[in-house]
Amino acid sequence: MQRSTFLIAGVMTALFITGCTPQKMGYQPSSTIETSRLRSTVDIKDDQFEKSVLFIGPEETLGAGVLSEFNTYFIRSWVDKGTLVATHQVYVNDYGSGWKFWNSAKDENSNIMEFVSISSHVGSCRYGCSYFESFGASIDDKTLRSKRETGYRIKFSAKNGAEKVVHITPRQVIAQLEAIDARFPPQKVKEEAAQPKVKSDKQNQRQNKTLKQK
Repeated sequence: MQRSTFLIAGVMTALFITGCTPQKMGYQPSSTIETSRLRSTVDIKDDQFEKSVLFIGPEETLGAGVLSEFNTYFIRSWVDKGTLVATHQVYVNDYGSGWKFWNSAKDENSNIMEFVSISSHVGSCRYGCSYFESFGASIDDKTLRSKRETGYRIKFSAKNGAEKVVHITPRQVIAQLEAIDARFPPQKVKEEAAQPKVKSDKQNQRQNKTLKQK
């Protein structure tokens, strides 16, 4: 009887331990869950009502842990459909327990960059308010293309003294440029830029009228 009691107790203990083991029942480590939520490819948005095609690149996180999914950054680019000129921006999402008021950016060579304040809002205040700020810095096409192998480090600063260093990885740069070049081949862009601007009939008429008046 005593032996049976011990046997049953052992089985129950084994079942309890098995049921409580996090690796069972489809459990995923937090890092895997966070990574799966990040955008891993370049999204392309071509709206017929917009003059530019938008490219939104792969995301990376800042820091680690559960909240890292709210602290992300990526490249977004616009290519003008008419001129085929590309402009780029590093886009940063910041999460915190208070406003930081991000307001400036410098690159790894101490060059002051054009800072862009994008958006800010307050999240849930159930257990203390959450503050979200999105901001960025403009990057010209020549500079971005020169960072294929090394990536690009940018430091952002805020009014409250906070600082954040963002490292745009080579993977992000390459993915962004490959998506743009596949849609707008570099040779075509060069040919478009080399073509002389042809004036319309209306522009010629206005110019001739102005000359006659003189």
